[in-house]
Amino acid sequence: MRFPLTRYVRTLLLMTLAFDMLAEPCAASTEGTWSGWIEAEGRRLEIHGWSMKGESATLHLVPAGLYDLRFSITEQDGTITLRHDTPRAPVILKGSREEDMIRGDWTLGPMGGKFELVRTGKADPSYTKRRVVFESGGAKLAATILTPRGSGPFPAIVWTHGSGSIGRGSSSYVREAFLLAHHGVASILFDKRGVGESEGNWRDATFEQLARDAIAASEVLRESPNVDGDRIGIGGLSQGPSWIVPLALASGGRFAFAISLSASAVTPAEQNAHVIRSRVRTAGFSDDDAEQAEAIAMAEAEFQRTGQGADHVNSLLQAAADKAWFARAGLPEVPVQRLPDVMLSWWHLDPLPLWKDAPEIPVLALFGGRDPLIDFDRSRRLLSEVLGDRLSTHTFANANHELLIETGGIPMLPPDHDDRLIEWVRHVTQPE
Repeated sequence: MRFPLTRYVRTLLLMTLAFDMLAEPCAASTEGTWSGWIEAEGRRLEIHGWSMKGESATLHLVPAGLYDLRFSITEQDGTITLRHDTPRAPVILKGSREEDMIRGDWTLGPMGGKFELVRTGKADPSYTKRRVVFESGGAKLAATILTPRGSGPFPAIVWTHGSGSIGRGSSSYVREAFLLAHHGVASILFDKRGVGESEGNWRDATFEQLARDAIAASEVLRESPNVDGDRIGIGGLSQGPSWIVPLALASGGRFAFAISLSASAVTPAEQNAHVIRSRVRTAGFSDDDAEQAEAIAMAEAEFQRTGQGADHVNSLLQAAADKAWFARAGLPEVPVQRLPDVMLSWWHLDPLPLWKDAPEIPVLALFGGRDPLIDFDRSRRLLSEVLGDRLSTHTFANANHELLIETGGIPMLPPDHDDRLIEWVRHVTQPE
């Protein structure tokens, strides 16, 4: 059956109108880019991100260093609810929409306040995300490459991990990468062995193997589109820059600069002794008590290094067992046992000779003035002695090991954290 032309055109118009009406709730709801704030502890904290197809949103809470937070979106009776689940409690933003604005209240357990989001357009995020898999030491490691939009090629950074099960879902691992992606710097983030989508087991990996993983990641980054292979750096927080980064540099990794966040400049055994000392002092005991606990930890470290002197360490532990501070210290039980071989391979690894053997590249070291896990004054001094003028360093007076200021509510980055990092990276990556 053939329609007359006028009827055919009218049918097309009606179908187009019908599709527009069906599509309108999605287009008019949340799709697009958004910027705004949440109210917390008397401050308005910057929040921005985007929503896709009205089903999910990705938001960044910049002052807290929380990036790439995935929210589900539901809408009922004019109320929009955004929800992000955390181990502690769900983060819920619930509000009403008025055209291109959403206003309401947010909650996280007992915390909460007002929020406001304004649609700023339909632009894409300021960076692209590309998932890749690369091989290192017989294991396939899953990674994400963040690349700024625009004309490159861009400088880039390989981010190493802290201790434990760290991967692309760890906020302390990804935050600097997402921050710098907004400011013209690419990054590769990868799940540590046995974490997330990566094969292997980090518990069985030596520090040398973890350094080789970082070097393998740098080669993937070097071959990526719009990345300047001559301006690739390496960085991380805690364990990564303490020992993995200098190992990667000293063993042939091709890097143009390094970023060291809350890094130790002593052996893991010495750092462990410092942690034990800090636990005792934080629990309210005296300096003498803390020094006694630290001395026992160092005696146990010597036993781990040589395999000799177990009886001496056991006698020290037994003599201290009835002290009030002992239960807080975290010292080993009697009889003392040797560590697993893989831990013994790095327990006495001194990073300073590695830094001395590394290429002469610029290094940024940032510390927290309330870091209980490392002796930041000593580490800063030791790094300065080795690196000299190549080292730029700063200590954030009230920040903890993750470079966050704990306020009793949402931990915040120091106000000048982002600017210091961005300005230094821009300075050392300027094309010649």
